[in-house]
Amino acid sequence: MNFYNWIIFLLFFNVAFGLAQKSSLESTYYELFDSNIGPDNTNLYKGSVYTSKYRSINEFTPRLYFDYIDGSILYDGQWYFRVSINYNVYDDLILMRLPMASRNVLVQPLQQQVECFSMEDRFFVHIDWEELKGFYEQLLQFENFDLGLYRKLRKNRYKKNNRVHEYSEFYDREPIYYIKYDGKYYDLKSYKILKRLFPQLSEVIVQGHKENRNLSKIDVAAYYSRLLQIIYKNISINS
Repeated sequence: MNFYNWIIFLLFFNVAFGLAQKSSLESTYYELFDSNIGPDNTNLYKGSVYTSKYRSINEFTPRLYFDYIDGSILYDGQWYFRVSINYNVYDDLILMRLPMASRNVLVQPLQQQVECFSMEDRFFVHIDWEELKGFYEQLLQFENFDLGLYRKLRKNRYKKNNRVHEYSEFYDREPIYYIKYDGKYYDLKSYKILKRLFPQLSEVIVQGHKENRNLSKIDVAAYYSRLLQIIYKNISINS
């Protein structure tokens, strides 16, 4: 069995790296990666080889981007930069394209150990709070005040048949917006949620809504970001 096949064999068995007692198989796995990619990056390979459940033949894939792009990921408490990653929106999975021997393979990291990741100018965090589970895009988060805006990206899957192949196409669904305030998350269905959370600022929230009503029909994220900035500004003034 050559080097590449040996590594694939180990990955498919999804070696349990977090256990206190490592088997000889786990030790061999570490040694192989340490000698070929360096110990600093070995941690990225904690996970399993990813194989897509869907056949895609065009640009309508379950991923956020068609191609894998360089990004950053905070994994198991350590930052990694310039990692080839993508986000499977439909299945809510972060995926990495990592070098292995003479080719690249897709690795699905242990999702619970991915704290956050960024691609281009977009930033995603892992949330595990009541019914909110998985990765959410962070649109706004104030540093010195527990107030932020997040959204859950979603896609619909449609089964297709072109007489040659059965395949799937994925199209964006309307995202769900959430406001984070005082350690809790609230489904931001309308600006009225903000009025209930900040009754003392009801008048300025309504005024901000009226001034940005047209924006809400064009760019929902920008609309809610402006309302939260208005809230933050008034809280800062009154504190």
